[in-house]
Amino acid sequence: MKNLLYTILLVIILLACNQKPKDKTDRFEISGRITGLPDSTQLYLANLDTEAVFDSTMLSNGNFKFTGTLEEPPTLLNLQGNYNDELFYTSVLIGNESVTVTGDRSDFPNSLKIEGSPTQNQEMELDNQLKSHRKRRDSIMNLVLKAHYAGDRQKATTINKQVTKIDSLTQTIKIDYIKTHPKAHTSVIQLNYLKNQISKEKVRKLYQNLDPEIQKGKYGRPVKIFLEEKILNAGDAYYDFEAYQPNDELTSLSDLRGKYTLVDFTTAYCGPCIQAVEELKDLNKHIDSLEIVSVSGDMNKEVWLNSLERDQITWESIWDGKGSKGKTFIKYGAARFPTFIFIDPKGKIMRKWSGYGKKSLINKFSEMGFENLNSF
Repeated sequence: MKNLLYTILLVIILLACNQKPKDKTDRFEISGRITGLPDSTQLYLANLDTEAVFDSTMLSNGNFKFTGTLEEPPTLLNLQGNYNDELFYTSVLIGNESVTVTGDRSDFPNSLKIEGSPTQNQEMELDNQLKSHRKRRDSIMNLVLKAHYAGDRQKATTINKQVTKIDSLTQTIKIDYIKTHPKAHTSVIQLNYLKNQISKEKVRKLYQNLDPEIQKGKYGRPVKIFLEEKILNAGDAYYDFEAYQPNDELTSLSDLRGKYTLVDFTTAYCGPCIQAVEELKDLNKHIDSLEIVSVSGDMNKEVWLNSLERDQITWESIWDGKGSKGKTFIKYGAARFPTFIFIDPKGKIMRKWSGYGKKSLINKFSEMGFENLNSF
């Protein structure tokens, strides 16, 4: 009996010795020192996958620290705050590891010193290649805006051609980075951004060149869906899908469709999406034959529900918890927010467009033959 107890005790000790301490291997720590901000300035940590703030802390003698656990690392996080009504932020791509961030308020968003994360080093390697082009683009865009506000459209168009050239150059740099860094998470993140800008065949070749583990990761899965699915455009039959209503009832787009249907792909913190709300209310009120269905790209359910209360939505809003990287958003090609899909009574997609400007929705529906809208 003593021998048996001894054996059991020995096994327990060996198992305990072989277990990795969770507080060291399964947690991240982001700490550092930021100058140029007063003590007690609030800092926030947001998950860019879920678009939700999940932690906060205050500067103390310029120092700060965040700790937590990432369920599926690495993850893009935003370190952000607000000082004198001006937002400052920087993104960090990290796993469950220790990272230090140092610099001044003026170093946000792209000049802070970030150390301790191999994945963030990959991000910074690409960022260093793009930095000079980004600065030049920003300065040219300022000239475009000045010309636009001065009413000189021809000058704005001429200057904007330089922006197009820079965008083409940066796209080439990103593609070359993806080709030469098949094991970098940054590569597949950039491929997600590029997949709606380049040919599907080029996306396929770049994806197939990636490391298999990168392909299977959370940033690789949306690219796989994109390659497997037909992306819908005007002239195609609509794609039916299921999602949840605010009362937690599972429903489908086919259950919510009306004679005409406007599907609004949106997110809670998208500025143009919020601006479009009042115009959507007008359409919903004055076009009896139109059913509006907003589809939330928010990963966090509470963020979605809070936005419904904030905006006082008067039409159907549904959520599936998969966000913009889920099959529904990818299949409809909803890469920008808001994206609108207009479906006719037979279930055919008549129009598809992205973005919002003042009266743009009213003008669209007037063009499509809906009457008495210009008075709104």
